[in-house]
Formats: sequence, C-alpha cells, structure tokens
Amino acid sequence: MRVVFDTNIIISGMLWSGTPKHVLEIARKGTVQSIISEAMLDELRDVLGRQKFKKKLAHLGKSAEDIVSDFLSFTRIVEIAKIITVIEDDPDDDVVLATAVGGKAESIVTGDPHLLTLAEYKSIKIWTVHQLLEYLA
Repeated sequence: MRVVFDTNIIISGMLWSGTPKHVLEIARKGTVQSIISEAMLDELRDVLGRQKFKKKLAHLGKSAEDIVSDFLSFTRIVEIAKIITVIEDDPDDDVVLATAVGGKAESIVTGDPHLLTLAEYKSIKIWTVHQLLEYLA
C-alpha cells in the first residue's frame, strides 16, 4: 500500500513517540510504502525550521535536515499531479492531494481536519493514524 503521510504526521512521528511514530516505523519496515513530493519536502523543511521545534531538535541532537534525511531513507519521492483546487481554505492541503494522485497512493494519513473531512479523494482514502492502524491490523 502506497501512503502519503501529511507533514503533521511526519513531524509528530519523527520528533515524539506515540501512534504517529508507530505508523512511520511500519513504513520504515516496508509494510507500507511511504511517498512524498518535493513540494511536501519543502513544507517539511520549512516547518522543522520554525523556532518552536528548535528546542526539541536540540534535545534529540538532530538538525531539521537530519530528520528529513532519516524520513527519506524509507520514503520515495514522486511527482505531483495537476489537480483543481479542492481545499480553498488551505492550499497546502491540495499539495498533499496532488502528491497522492501523482504517486498513485491508496491512502493519505493526516491529522488535518480539512483533509479528514473529505474522507476520500479520487478513490484515495484519507485516514487518521488510528484508522490506518485499524486497517493494517
């Protein structure tokens, strides 16, 4: 199964313990194939570079680029598809959808309410971390 992990899941899973970390470990083991686009990577780098994450990164002894490199060690970069605007309130969410379409993902895992409200886009399931874990169980 090809999965796009939204930036919020990647950051939570790479910096803290809990269910987001668990699903990323499942991807690391190859049970699911994690995919991402360059546009999403740019957002990930931008968010990890924010002041609010500096203390956590220092505590872990890692840089933002260390986190990105670690994530990329089990993630495939794909080209985004061109899609119409779906979520006008947050255009970054459309990048997640375009990544999923371009990468032929079966699901998106997110904590974002705009995406979760859709539930599905072009036959791509949009799930919380818990929903993905239930599916895989």
